[in-house]
Amino acid sequence: MARILCLNPGQDVGGAEVYLANVARHLAARHMLHLLVHPSTGIVEYFQRELPDIALETAAMAYSGLPRLLAKTRQIIRHHRIELVHINGRRQIVLAPFLKLYEPQIKLVATFHSSYFNQDESLLKALSLWLLHLAPLHCCDRIIAVSQKVYQERRSQLVPKRKLRLIKNGINVERFTFSEPARLQMRREIRQRYGLNEALVIGEVGRLVRGKGQHILLEAAARLRRSGYDLKILLVGDGPSRTELELMCLDLQMDASVIFTGHQPDTRPFLAAMDIFVLPSLNEGMPLSLLEAMAMGLPVIATRSGGISELLDDGRTGLLAPVDDVNALTLRLTELLEKVALQQQMARNAQAHVRAQFDQRKMLALHDDVFNELMFAV
Repeated sequence: MARILCLNPGQDVGGAEVYLANVARHLAARHMLHLLVHPSTGIVEYFQRELPDIALETAAMAYSGLPRLLAKTRQIIRHHRIELVHINGRRQIVLAPFLKLYEPQIKLVATFHSSYFNQDESLLKALSLWLLHLAPLHCCDRIIAVSQKVYQERRSQLVPKRKLRLIKNGINVERFTFSEPARLQMRREIRQRYGLNEALVIGEVGRLVRGKGQHILLEAAARLRRSGYDLKILLVGDGPSRTELELMCLDLQMDASVIFTGHQPDTRPFLAAMDIFVLPSLNEGMPLSLLEAMAMGLPVIATRSGGISELLDDGRTGLLAPVDDVNALTLRLTELLEKVALQQQMARNAQAHVRAQFDQRKMLALHDDVFNELMFAV
């Protein structure tokens, strides 16, 4: 049994937090785990609900508070005799050199979920982070990349192959497998609750942040409505962009056609209520929400961002659109809306693909390999 500290810098619940909850739940069956997370109410409540038996502490995660975060991390390491620290996401990778300096006995693992270079951030900021993280990356004992693109970007930073592991995200496919009566019951309940009734529903699940591209979906939907399509938009999630998106709905005269559900602990009933799932992200790794929508048997459209192109086979398991291109997304939506047979065939293909290639059990077994080779190597 190893003693492991998982550090999660995210302020909102998203795919990275779901990933960590799944990995931590699995590891806790055979190791002693501790969590250090951002003190935001949403994050604390999420991990307390998902991981009630794992010790949880909080600390501010801003770069300006790095000395305090380092002191808190070292306190936990020493008090609980931590042997391995897992940093979930690139934001606090800057801790790595200091942890290795002051606590040289520990092993360090970091998981990278997305690329530096994307249309969500300026080239200058991306390059600055890329350079800033060079030294910290090389202090890690292992780095997990969730997509081939993220893996190759770490190679461009000269991280040796022996330290890198490509582990694509996976989901518990059984949780997203329902009998048709059960799926229809969930669909009816959500549609009645939000007044959707028999409307055509296009949805997205994710944090309400610019990088998830909800503003692009809203603009495309407004164009479709002007072309005569009667549809509703279901946005599941919460985040700092909510007010901006709500104002955008007013400007587009879409406020009566867009439903903001807020964060939902269980997204499955909301996926069941959708007809088409869209993920117009500016920056992605290997998005869990897209995997879940595919597992639920939804036809999907997503942008060619990060690892999405590795997940979707354009025209067979989903439709791909260029990043940050409202015209292209509108055309792809129109194509799918006009071809019901294509919707059905892609949905079946996508569901089979996720079940065959993205089962969570495979992902967790590969994480076991990473932790075991560090902790129990002879």
